[in-house]
Amino acid sequence: MLLYGDFCYRTDEEKTKYTGALCGLGWDISSDEGDSAYPDHDMEITFDWSFDLHDLQLVSSVYI
Repeated sequence: MLLYGDFCYRTDEEKTKYTGALCGLGWDISSDEGDSAYPDHDMEITFDWSFDLHDLQLVSSVYI
C-alpha cells in the first residue's frame, strides 16, 4: 500500500475490522462519480492477517 497513489480500505459489515483495500493511481477528476483514473491498474487486496488501527497508523507514519 505504500507504493500506490491512493487506496480505499474495505471493512467487515460491522465496520470493526479492516478486511482489504482497493489500491490505485487516483481518481478521475473530470468524473462526478469519483471513477478510477486508471481502472486497469487498480488492485483489490484481501487481508489474510489481522489489520487494525495501529497498523493503519504505522503505514500512515511513513508518509509523514
